[in-house]
Amino acid sequence: MNADGTRVKVVLTEVNSGDLARLLPQRKPKPLPVAWTPASSLFEGLLEFGTKNAIRVNSLVPTLVNSPQVVAIFKDKARELRLKRKSSLEKVLELAAGDRLKLDHTDPYVSTSGASIVYSEFALAAGKPREQLTTADIDDPQVQARVRQWEASIWHYFNIAKDFKKEWCDKTTLVADAAYMQETTFEEFRRDCNKRDLMAIYPSDIPLVADYPYVIFDAPWVNAKKRAAAERFGQWLDERLGERCEEIGKEGFRRNGCARAPHLGKSGGAPRAEPAALARAQEAWSELRRPANVMLVVDVSQDMSAADKLSAAQDALLFGETRRGERKPFVNCLKDQDKVGMIVFGGDTAGGGVPLGDYSPTQKLKTVDAIQKLTTGRAGDPTLYDAINQALDALPAIPAPRPITTVIVLALGVDKGSTTISFADLKVKASHTSSQILAIPYDNEPKRLERLKEIVKKSLGRWYPDFQKAESVSEFVCQFL
Repeated sequence: MNADGTRVKVVLTEVNSGDLARLLPQRKPKPLPVAWTPASSLFEGLLEFGTKNAIRVNSLVPTLVNSPQVVAIFKDKARELRLKRKSSLEKVLELAAGDRLKLDHTDPYVSTSGASIVYSEFALAAGKPREQLTTADIDDPQVQARVRQWEASIWHYFNIAKDFKKEWCDKTTLVADAAYMQETTFEEFRRDCNKRDLMAIYPSDIPLVADYPYVIFDAPWVNAKKRAAAERFGQWLDERLGERCEEIGKEGFRRNGCARAPHLGKSGGAPRAEPAALARAQEAWSELRRPANVMLVVDVSQDMSAADKLSAAQDALLFGETRRGERKPFVNCLKDQDKVGMIVFGGDTAGGGVPLGDYSPTQKLKTVDAIQKLTTGRAGDPTLYDAINQALDALPAIPAPRPITTVIVLALGVDKGSTTISFADLKVKASHTSSQILAIPYDNEPKRLERLKEIVKKSLGRWYPDFQKAESVSEFVCQFL
């Protein structure tokens, strides 16, 4: 491709919209981008606000393609609750708050859909579904009380909608009855989840759309030559997409000027809010989201010293390094409304855990100190089943508002010497518990891990298959939500 007589080389990098808006002020990721297609223009304002306009965006194409935000729901559940194609989002949220609907949504810091539903909750609670939302609206105690009520009923949070595609397809209503997502993701679910029929609700009270603009950065690393190349590429891309209506439709997207499939609803608009209000809504969500009770189970048996396995587990909990380059250790993922505890087994420091308690500054210091002091030793068998059993017992019966309860296991994955519970009984207990079990096995031998994997599966939990990808372990343990 040529721009002003110069051949243009285009390097494409896939990054979640929220991640780039958060990381670019730190001059990450590498190479630094010249142009950007966020899933929603709302991230343009968040980026400029986050950098105090040190980085600006110039919109070359307002929308390349678009995808409305929808509530995907199993058809039989929609019929049971009398939800229609054009039902309101407020009705969906109230049904979830009344424990009649298991509703999931994504992380508003990372996902366009997550940012959109959190914005929608604040807009509906403030009585401004079609008006400009302000920081004063976000900070209104009555508004926050209603958002807290809705968020307390959310069944699961995920980074992005595709993260829980397999879980939802495999386990259907055991994971959720409904989830807020883009229409294009819904279409993918509808094709691949063939166990039960899905339908999409296009919220009538606050219709939003992911508008996929093409923008060029006004930033110190973007010179005139790069800007000209980005402009030429953007023009070429827009022209090319204008000729590809059929392919766009097959991918589940829409484009102005292309015919809309008859089974799809109408598009909406972008969120109406000051960038400062959108940023404040993200912050407020961290304080208002459903609380979590988390028990860590850490193996300190002698074999955890091989290849620095225990050190790697400690690093994931205390320091962390996500695959996108931003530090996010487990100890920083928890908030004041959460509770955390730790059980240690299999070595000299076994018993040196932390009782479950509110995540106050004091509890955080206790947890960090206990993790730092973990050492492997010869004393004690790896009584994995006993430790998981103890962790499940430590998590209290679920009160209202219902907290998320999670056991996170960082262990070799093999049991020896357990006396309080058998493998068979632990499987039964895991299948009846309200807690999910997340496991990071520090062993490469699949046959030795089959039993732990069965226990995790019975709890409807998740499994991280490769502890050697240390930069991603910290990201995984922060998915206790």
